[in-house]
Amino acid sequence: MGIIKYLKGDATQPVGNQGIISHISNDVGGWGHGFVTAISKRWSQPEAEYRKMSKIHRVVGNVQFVTVDNNLIVANMIAQNGLRFNDYDVPAVNYAAIQVCMEKVCAMADIMGVDVHAPRFGAGLSGGSWDIVEFVLLKVLRKYSCDIYVYDFDGNDNIVAKLN
Repeated sequence: MGIIKYLKGDATQPVGNQGIISHISNDVGGWGHGFVTAISKRWSQPEAEYRKMSKIHRVVGNVQFVTVDNNLIVANMIAQNGLRFNDYDVPAVNYAAIQVCMEKVCAMADIMGVDVHAPRFGAGLSGGSWDIVEFVLLKVLRKYSCDIYVYDFDGNDNIVAKLN
């Protein structure tokens, strides 16, 4: 059973320089705001591969794994319906899709023997609640041995573990 480890730092420069960097993307093909800009500044492949995805493959719950370096993969998780809020002020984040995607990411991490690294996805531009995302992550981690490092960009490296 894994745990969530919170730290201050840059999720595009993960602890140990290995693992899977997970983030959420939308199902409409938009890329250019939020954490994806940091990804694109560091590597071109994740954006290029996302833009190549057909609408059939860009459905919530799908994950696109893109190798960016030895033992380092970016997981483009399709877990956002559209962009931001809809006409009824419903956030774009899809919590059920986050769970489905993170099951796939954690399964891959366990097979590889690495951990998962991520920003506080789902709680920024997609309009969701980190408390709900955290609950989903803790639920997923009950089945897997990998840990999830959640980065708050600040430049410090203080690590606080949160047990399941």
